[in-house]
Amino acid sequence: MSQRVMALTRYFWRRTLISLSGVLYIIVTLAFWYLFFDPGQGSTNPAYYVLIIGAFGAAATFLLTLSVASRGNLAEHYPLVVRLPSRVEYLTAVFLAAVLLGFTLQGGVALLALYRGPDAIVGLWLEAIPVWTAVNILAAVLALHASDLVTMGWSRVVVYGTIALLLMSQYQ
Repeated sequence: MSQRVMALTRYFWRRTLISLSGVLYIIVTLAFWYLFFDPGQGSTNPAYYVLIIGAFGAAATFLLTLSVASRGNLAEHYPLVVRLPSRVEYLTAVFLAAVLLGFTLQGGVALLALYRGPDAIVGLWLEAIPVWTAVNILAAVLALHASDLVTMGWSRVVVYGTIALLLMSQYQ
């Protein structure tokens, strides 16, 4: 099972990265780095570094999950899906490919932002990586539930309404 999932993950990762949308994601990543971490301005606040890169990672993972899920929902992949013993393997491969792509782009921005960036690197990364991981996984799960690959005729409003109610109930 894990060999099939990893093979599908590599396939989706490679197909998405070398496509036109993958190139556009890389260009957007470089533009984001230049816009928010301009090398001419010098060092940034470590909290700003963690927050902005975390927000970028969540947004990139959400959009990448939608892209990979739409690529996985193409009719050309149906012979592959029929051969799999479970649809869970297919969804897991889509999820892993999107999360790995999101981490790749987020890591690229994080490494580029270190150029004339914050000084306390080791402690900053040890604190930021678990937060970024949790937010990226949440974004990928939400994006999977928003895609047509997962939803088979049911309304997405229920899922997002429940999540919104749970999030808003924390602040009251």
